[in-house]
Amino acid sequence: IVKNGRRKLKVLDDDVVKEALTIVNQQHRRQRIQGLLDILKEFQKLTSLEMLGQQFLFNGQFCKAIAVFMQVQIPLRSDPQYSRFPGLKGLNQRLQGHVNSLRIRLNECLRA
Repeated sequence: IVKNGRRKLKVLDDDVVKEALTIVNQQHRRQRIQGLLDILKEFQKLTSLEMLGQQFLFNGQFCKAIAVFMQVQIPLRSDPQYSRFPGLKGLNQRLQGHVNSLRIRLNECLRA
């Protein structure tokens, strides 16, 4: 009876350890997923700001376009978390194109 009890206790102890490790792994996974969701939300914010800046540029609201493009450009250049995502290079390049378009349209308006 004692040997059988010890064996069952060892099996139960092993099960408890496995379940505890499973819980810890799930918590780590949730934290990583939440971190990724936060980053994705920030990306969505930057792309929506880019679209807003495009609308301002299209409508000739140059001051608002400059302000919005700066809101996008400053984090992209200053925050190191963005440099590890190659997909944001396209956003940065598009942003440079918008700034160039803004310069051209401003020059055209000033010449007229």
